Amino acid sequence: MNHKFFYISGLPRTGSSLLSNILMQNPSVHAEGRSALCQMMWDMQYSIEGYSREALEANRRIPKTSMAVMRALPGLYYNDVDREIIFDKSRTWTLFANHQMLKRYIDESPKVIVLVRPVDEIVRSFAKLRVNNGWTGDVYTDLILPHTDPITLPLEGIANAKYTRDEGFLFVTYKSLVEKPSEVLQAIYKHCGLNWFAHKVDNVEQNFTEDDVGYGLVGMHDVRQKIELQANDVVLPRNIQKICDAMTETLYDGLDAI
Repeated sequence: MNHKFFYISGLPRTGSSLLSNILMQNPSVHAEGRSALCQMMWDMQYSIEGYSREALEANRRIPKTSMAVMRALPGLYYNDVDREIIFDKSRTWTLFANHQMLKRYIDESPKVIVLVRPVDEIVRSFAKLRVNNGWTGDVYTDLILPHTDPITLPLEGIANAKYTRDEGFLFVTYKSLVEKPSEVLQAIYKHCGLNWFAHKVDNVEQNFTEDDVGYGLVGMHDVRQKIELQANDVVLPRNIQKICDAMTETLYDGLDAI
């Protein structure tokens, strides 16, 4: 089946699971959990340009074969999906190299939904989830180390997306998604050029459930039926709060988001 691809990216704990499950109410849309497609394409590209390049060049199979292999990966990854439209979710589609890979192999003008949220709220959400899963000790510091998943690497990607001003990026705040989901959905449909589908946002059913055991954080991708902001009484250490505030200020500086 020939799929049409769109992308969900940005920061964690920003409602991507909620958004994916709402989108899947549309019988033409498939939107599952965190995808391995981006990493698989990167690994294959590295193999082609590194380990396999000599043989491919010797047999005059660059660029034709390499291009065909790369372009086939998304279809192979979602080979079992019988819905026409796919929203692939990866926190790092916004990184420059990954975005260029999209443009080169899949779509010259990819449409990427970039979810954002104040960094301290994200860290507090992770901390609460970790404590509820029995984690002890420092549950904050590793989240804000430079160039790491799940927060600082996506922040680098968002900086790229923000400053390149590519029209394919649509920035959505977590607050907007929770407080006015219907407006956000309409903006996403318009951005992607899709025919409107009337979604139900008053009583959301979870259409796709990730196995959070592998992440060590059971409940991380649970979707509540009622869309609302959740109370979180976690108080961050002063030094962590200061770093988060600085990250948030940089994140929102010049950001045009709905």
